[in-house]
Amino acid sequence: MTEDASNIELVPADQMKKTNENANKPGYDSDGNPDIDVNADQPEAKDGNSGDESDNREGIDEDLVKQDNVVEDWDEDEAECADENWADELEGDYKGHQNEEGEREGKGTCEYIDGAKYVGYWKAGKRHGEGTFSLYDGTRFEGMWEKDKKVGDGKLFLSNGDLVEATWENDRMHGKGTITSNGGEPKEYIWYYDMKIDQVDQDACCDRMLLNACCCLLFLIVPIVGLIAKNAAIFGGCVVIWCCNMCEFYLSKSRGYLSKQSSLSATQDKIKHLKKKGPKIEWHIQNYHYETRVTHYRDKDGNMRTRRERVRVNTFYKSKNYKYKKWVDRTPPQESLDYLEQFKLVRLDQPLKIEMADKALKKYRKKKNKFYKKNKVDTHADFWEKRYLKGKDDLSLVGNDKSNKPWFANSMTYLCCSVFFCGWIQRYMLVKNSQRIVFTHDKLLLK
Repeated sequence: MTEDASNIELVPADQMKKTNENANKPGYDSDGNPDIDVNADQPEAKDGNSGDESDNREGIDEDLVKQDNVVEDWDEDEAECADENWADELEGDYKGHQNEEGEREGKGTCEYIDGAKYVGYWKAGKRHGEGTFSLYDGTRFEGMWEKDKKVGDGKLFLSNGDLVEATWENDRMHGKGTITSNGGEPKEYIWYYDMKIDQVDQDACCDRMLLNACCCLLFLIVPIVGLIAKNAAIFGGCVVIWCCNMCEFYLSKSRGYLSKQSSLSATQDKIKHLKKKGPKIEWHIQNYHYETRVTHYRDKDGNMRTRRERVRVNTFYKSKNYKYKKWVDRTPPQESLDYLEQFKLVRLDQPLKIEMADKALKKYRKKKNKFYKKNKVDTHADFWEKRYLKGKDDLSLVGNDKSNKPWFANSMTYLCCSVFFCGWIQRYMLVKNSQRIVFTHDKLLLK
């Protein structure tokens, strides 16, 4: 089959029937475009239009849609980091008893300007005694307070439905506790000043270990079957199994830990530096439309044929940093990392958690919606958001400064073992001889 490029025609968009199946559906406007001004803190809004839809591109600035823009340069250090008394700025209306000095005393209710609410007992103007503290997103703490800090046994009801039952010390979770998911069984954890240590789910960080062992077993069985059946084609299955094994090696969390290794002192210094840095939030939007291209060609019998093909054409792209003014770090204290000294090896998970006070959340949603509407210049658009903390490693393997690195903590050894289907042995040794710990970087945007 031969084609003549000069015979390619472009069907005008205004001659195509518009059939946007998302129009007027919940979450979309009348044109089928996504309404991204939602209550979720971190949505990924997609246009949702299928490849069978047609376009109407009338009124679009063709010079604009051909532009490409990079992320606007903004340093998160420009935002102010609040001091330890940042909560005083959020004080709101109080209704309840007071002492002779006019301070809050006894039972009362305080509604804060960030949408939070406290119902309970007070002493000398501070939360003291039994009380319930609720956030705007549905998160709720029930327990004891002492001089504005959580103490003793308490319950934390998370916005996702999980229940945390633990002990608090100086406003930090410290000691044994459990997390119960919706309809699930309680899982035991240990917290060391808000740093979470898994007690049961140790194997999860080296997932698919069994799959790796099965690939090894299949690699041994398939050649034997090939010899018995006297079919050389079966040996091709060995190549497929080996490729699957290497793909699994590349995607495994074990590789993530082994590829980022550091000493305990270096990890402590790095986290100390990250506590002083604010997070970055980037918005991205990619405009696109569909075009129907018609190609005329001759088949092998010399007859003229016509082929229609719908293709996606990416046009205007825009990225922008969200600029906030003030934030506070609520990451576990530096002293919590002293807990790592008792282990020779630690598989350290460092997730990032970004929360927003009510005032900051309203500003964030308004700015994000404005960015989307301003930069959606084509028929369709994909919108996504990226949140990160510059310099943070999601996974790392931390070794005690006083101990020598064992053979199973070597990334090159893991690669060689995986090539010969023995990676599962190293993963087993890594899980057995190390401790998994979750250290969450918690940042709160105030405005």
